[in-house]
Amino acid sequence: MKVEWSRSVLYLVIVCCLLTSAVLVTGYRLLVSPAKTEAKAAATLLAEETAVLDAMKSKKEKLESESLRSSRTIQQQLPVIPLIDQLLLELEKAEAASGSMITKLETLEKEEEEPGEEEEGVETDVEEEAVSLEPEDQSDNTAVKAIEGLRTIRFSVDVTSLSYPDMMDFLESLREAKRVIQIEAIKYERPDPGGPLSYSMVIESYYQPLYEELVNEAPRYQYEARSGKSVPFSIEHGEEGEAAMEEIELLDETGEAQ
Repeated sequence: MKVEWSRSVLYLVIVCCLLTSAVLVTGYRLLVSPAKTEAKAAATLLAEETAVLDAMKSKKEKLESESLRSSRTIQQQLPVIPLIDQLLLELEKAEAASGSMITKLETLEKEEEEPGEEEEGVETDVEEEAVSLEPEDQSDNTAVKAIEGLRTIRFSVDVTSLSYPDMMDFLESLREAKRVIQIEAIKYERPDPGGPLSYSMVIESYYQPLYEELVNEAPRYQYEARSGKSVPFSIEHGEEGEAAMEEIELLDETGEAQ
């Protein structure tokens, strides 16, 4: 059977094709294209937010690292725990730097030291120079003691130096220590001509237990006597000294040794 297409039918077919194409194009532009644009925008936003999150995380880690370094740096001067080993190392360093010998080290209670004792039995020519060492430390001493909650560790140290310059080197080494160490009193014994100079001194150091949450950030030290040398310290603890050493022993048992 032969099908004959009239002009009107042909026009109808063409119009239907055009309408179908228009519907498809319009549907694509109204539905598909916006969805793709939104997906692309969402992917871009996600990438930007991920980058921002990574930057914030990196900045936080950096700040935490800087805070940790800052805390450890500060605690080298004023720790939150006694850090007795650090003090022993500083004393040993001063001993080695000056060629002196520490013959005795005792911990003292605060009340045991009476002001003015250091002036008794001191030679005039030595005393004048020794007293001149004190004023430069008074302001720092007062400022440190004014800190709320500060705990004091007080030592009596007996030292023998070969000469007066060696003694000055010993004192200067203590003043240059990272840990805050105050020389509270010095008492001399008259040396024999050409003989060593023996003297005893009272020194103080401090720690701040109010910030015990920073204990894990405290620097760690381990004091050990040098090979072939007996420990020259005879340590007798007062109540404060015993508490300090008990804290150290507790840290050692928990794996946080100084």
